[in-house]
Amino acid sequence: MLKDSQGKGVMRAWMLAASVACVALPALSAAPPPATALEVSFVSVPGIPRNVVASVAQDRAGFLWIGTGDGLARYDGYRLQMIEREGADALSRNMGWVRAMAADPDGRLWIGTESSGLAVYDPDTQRVSVPGGPAAGAQHAIVALALEGDKHVWMGTLGGGLLRFDEATARFKAFALPGLAPGEGQALALTADAEGGIWVGHWNGLARWRPGAEALEVVPLRESTTRAGNDPVMSVLATIGGQIWIGTQRGAVGVITPDQSVRWAPAGNRDAVQALSMDTEGRLWVGHQGGLDLLDPETGRVLQRLRHRADQPAGLAGNEITEVLRDPTGAMWVAGFGVGLQRHRSSPAVAVRGPDAESQGPLRDGDVRALLTLRDQRVLAATHSGTLAFLDADLQVLGEMPYDGSPVQAMAQDAAGTVWLASRGRIEQRDLNGRRLRQWETDVGAALIVQCDADGSVWLGAERGLLRWKPGQLGFETLLDDGGRSLDREVFTLASDGEGGLWVGGRAGLHQIAAGKSTLRPVRSAP
Repeated sequence: MLKDSQGKGVMRAWMLAASVACVALPALSAAPPPATALEVSFVSVPGIPRNVVASVAQDRAGFLWIGTGDGLARYDGYRLQMIEREGADALSRNMGWVRAMAADPDGRLWIGTESSGLAVYDPDTQRVSVPGGPAAGAQHAIVALALEGDKHVWMGTLGGGLLRFDEATARFKAFALPGLAPGEGQALALTADAEGGIWVGHWNGLARWRPGAEALEVVPLRESTTRAGNDPVMSVLATIGGQIWIGTQRGAVGVITPDQSVRWAPAGNRDAVQALSMDTEGRLWVGHQGGLDLLDPETGRVLQRLRHRADQPAGLAGNEITEVLRDPTGAMWVAGFGVGLQRHRSSPAVAVRGPDAESQGPLRDGDVRALLTLRDQRVLAATHSGTLAFLDADLQVLGEMPYDGSPVQAMAQDAAGTVWLASRGRIEQRDLNGRRLRQWETDVGAALIVQCDADGSVWLGAERGLLRWKPGQLGFETLLDDGGRSLDREVFTLASDGEGGLWVGGRAGLHQIAAGKSTLRPVRSAP
């Protein structure tokens, strides 16, 4: 849970916007994805400088820390606050690029910067300090951090190789990367395992440091078929179950097997893998320079590919992913360049379906104006472009109902199984094959609601009043009040009263029609 500045729990309702429809569904599983996968929806954190984020961490108090190109920011679930070190002016107080962070179990936050070396934030003093003064860590950009118990901070740098900071002595020690002297090369990714060891992704592969060792050991990445051993490892993840996952510059994703070899996922990509995380459903989130992939860790198969699309406002804000973090509540946080910081919270009850990727698909228009669950459990979706699509329970298209009218705004199904389709200026009855049975022109503006009663009556609530059709009538009649006046205002909702009458709710307030009557009677109530 995110917390406020006093450490109190913050309860915030995160509403996931549905670009097409929200429908009760079972949770996503590792089954083969349908032709159009249900969307993973995100909510963006506002105010991120330039929407550029290089690193994210969550501290013991629940605060999210965001490393940006304009310094360090802290997010409490409501507000974004820039955190600076002490200095005489704004330039000296700003830490510039914050490329890596690590949350200490004692509540502090270790910070790796582009040009200011290693820093640490102490929540007790609310100050940022530079431990050990201007040390070797300040000579090169720090791009990765990992904590070894409560004694040492490991740093991966660009150009300075792998360093370990001993807080007790305030000294830095350089470790030699494979094939290089100490203090040389690029250490790109770090993670600590359950045994206290450190895994190092570097310019030439993967290495491991075991507790007490004086040097790193090489973890060979060669595979007999396609993978070469000199693919830089850009990301490393140690899972709760003890697995070590890696992502490479060439887009490969693999897991270290018990015999210290690598099992590669069969479907990679060409973009550098810069972030790895496991969600609560057991899917591996792979963030790379071209978007986000969700993998089945058992088979390595891609379950879903997420990319930025301008027509998906609840989707990824950008494609260059630098960080994926799972918080203790199970929410997934995604950050990157042009992405800013976005939050996804999985729900077993709500899923979102976007528009068809195919330009000629019946749901190519993501603007759905009406939904109707049919008796056979199919869903009929009416789009703003005028198409009517049949969907199954997973919101996959089963077919299209032939329709040549104006965009449908409200729908209902009657006892005989036919559907009533209402649009601006027209209402019609069709069978499920799209054959028109009846139609009428109306002059009450936009259609807002259609209801079919058991006796065969059909009600139309519209922009300018309420209409009713009964079997045997030539057309729809306008319902009037006891003064002979039409409501002439929007009717939004209808409900049977259980005794043959009807409740009518709209802009004119609440009205009732008694059983067997045709007069709208106002119900007295507060304004």
